[in-house]
Amino acid sequence: MGYFIRRKGKFYCIASNDYRYDLAVIFSNQFFGKAMVMSLQTERFMLMCKEDIDKEEIWADKLGIHCTDTEQCKDFFRTILTNHHLAEQY
Repeated sequence: MGYFIRRKGKFYCIASNDYRYDLAVIFSNQFFGKAMVMSLQTERFMLMCKEDIDKEEIWADKLGIHCTDTEQCKDFFRTILTNHHLAEQY
């Protein structure tokens, strides 16, 4: 039985007026249609999909995003999570 894991990861830096966020985003067929988003500053991660973007109460604190930067980060997540077709990986 042949089995393999497909992964695609990218590193991003988001700079606001006061803060900088370094994130790793990994797309894999192992994450149930979500992407693993990891903060390199907090060393914490979570699985996210486009439906999670407007739920900043879930991801902002975990990823170390300051409350003044959530809108900018939402725009970033909309770009990367909407343009990547996670469902095609299954």
